[in-house]
Amino acid sequence: MRCIITHGDLDGLTAAAILVDVLNQKGEKSVLLIAQPFTLANVLSRASSFENLSKLYIIDVGLDPATWEQTKRHLAKIRLKADIIWIDHHRATLKKIEELSKLGISLIYSIDGSAASIVKHVYLEKTSNPDFFSKLAFIGEIGDKVREAEDEETAKLAEILGSSLSADSDDDDFKIRLIQLWVKEQKFYDEEVEKRARQAKERLQELIKEAKNRVIFDGERLVLIDFRGVPARGYIGKVASDYTNKTGKVVIVIFNSGPTETVATCRVPPTLNVNALNLLMKIAYKLGGSGGGHPKACSIRVPTARINTLRRELEKLDRVMH
Repeated sequence: MRCIITHGDLDGLTAAAILVDVLNQKGEKSVLLIAQPFTLANVLSRASSFENLSKLYIIDVGLDPATWEQTKRHLAKIRLKADIIWIDHHRATLKKIEELSKLGISLIYSIDGSAASIVKHVYLEKTSNPDFFSKLAFIGEIGDKVREAEDEETAKLAEILGSSLSADSDDDDFKIRLIQLWVKEQKFYDEEVEKRARQAKERLQELIKEAKNRVIFDGERLVLIDFRGVPARGYIGKVASDYTNKTGKVVIVIFNSGPTETVATCRVPPTLNVNALNLLMKIAYKLGGSGGGHPKACSIRVPTARINTLRRELEKLDRVMH
C-alpha cells in the first residue's frame, strides 16, 4: 500500500493528484492524508499504523523545526517497513537533508518553482492525460505564486479552485474529494467547488473591509493588521496579499491559531526586494517559535504569551526593510 501525505493548499493538492494518477496507472492503491508542517508529526503517527504500508510520499510539507524531533521519530519508525520519498521546495526541509539521508529518506527537491513544478517534471509523462495534468500543475504553480496565469481561462480556474479551499480550510475531506475529482473525472471543478468559491469570495470581501479597521501599525514600508478574534482561517494570506497589492507595503496579519499560539502571516509586494522569511524567522527563534514559507510569503508561530514582544519586534522591521 502507498500513502501520500500532502499539504492542503493548491500547490500540494495538484502535485498529489499527479502522483495519484501515476500510481493508478500502475494499479497501486494509495491512501491520501493532509498535513501542515506543524501537524506532520501527528499525521505520520497515523500513517505508521497502516498495515502493509510499503511506500510513503510526503509532498509540499516543509519541516517545522519546533516539531522536528517528534517528526523524526515517526519517520524512523515508518522507515523500518516502508520507503519514504519527500518531494518539497521549502528551505526548512533542505536544512535537514543530512538527517533525512541518514534515515534513508529520498528527497526530491528544487529551490525553484513549487511542489507542482517538481512533480510535473518527474511524473507528468507517466500520467494518463499529460495535457490535463500539465494544466493542473500550472494552476498549482499559480496558487503558489511561482507563475502567473497566461490567459483568462487559467486565471479563472486558479481563482475558483483557490477560493474553494478557503471556504473551509479545515475540511480535509473536501481536499481529498477535489484530488479524486481531478484524477477520476479529470474535471477541474464541479458544482460543490463553485458553491464554495462563491461563499469564499463573499467572505473575503467582508474581511478585506474589516482589515482597514484592524490596522495597528502603518509605517513607511510595513503595515500590521490585528485579526485576533476574527474568524478568518483560510483567508489570512488572501487578505494580506490584497492589502499589500493596494498599499505597496509589506503586510503582516496577526491572528490566533489556538488558545496558546499566535501566528504572523506576511506578504511582500513584488516591487520590494525584502526577504521576509529571514527577518521573521529570527523573531520566531528569539520568541521560542517556528515558521516557514518563502522570502515574500511566509508565516511564523509563537506562544500567545509573547504577543506584546512579537508586536514590538515586528514594528522594528519597518526600519530595516529596504
